[in-house]
Amino acid sequence: MKLLLVDDDPLVLKALKMILGQEDFVLKTALNRQECWQELELSDFDVLVLDIRLKEDNGVDLAQDILEKNPKQKILLLTTFKDEKDIARAFSYGVLGGILKDNVDSLIPAIKAVSRGNRVVDQGLSPQMLFKEEIYQDDHLTDKENQVIYWIAQGLNNREIGERLYLSEGTVRNHISNLLSKLNLRDRTQLAVYYYKHQAHNEGLSH
Repeated sequence: MKLLLVDDDPLVLKALKMILGQEDFVLKTALNRQECWQELELSDFDVLVLDIRLKEDNGVDLAQDILEKNPKQKILLLTTFKDEKDIARAFSYGVLGGILKDNVDSLIPAIKAVSRGNRVVDQGLSPQMLFKEEIYQDDHLTDKENQVIYWIAQGLNNREIGERLYLSEGTVRNHISNLLSKLNLRDRTQLAVYYYKHQAHNEGLSH
């Protein structure tokens, strides 16, 4: 897999290369927008790993420009808690992933998920950012349960949900069991119906 790492701090790039050296990745680096464009003109990359905050630039704006030129480019943003609004904007442009910069353990799984075309968001960030539209959030459920029920409603199986949320299939099954118990429902179909029923009600209240 060929990756382009974009960060204005040479030390961060060095650290990223050390972490990603555990895998059979082909790595190129760029310190700014100009170097990023130069690399993109020279070669195609499976995933672009981009810092959301660059000196004299904004990673989201750069991602938007890249996706306007190549909508198929897969991009993973590195961010902090305070950048949640920017990450949400990036997802609306077509960016596939966003993880916290200090969440080193999630970096490789996130890159692999994005390379497969999956949309991923760090567990430390708000789950609503994954979606362009306002999604129904049940206050009686945990953030993770709200994410699981959303993906059930989209027709994903346990393995696919686990890939998106960095969870094992067993953990996904436990969340589903808890959902069925909390909501007094029998199966996945009823969970999906429950979600769409309340999503429609939520949209009705917003108009």
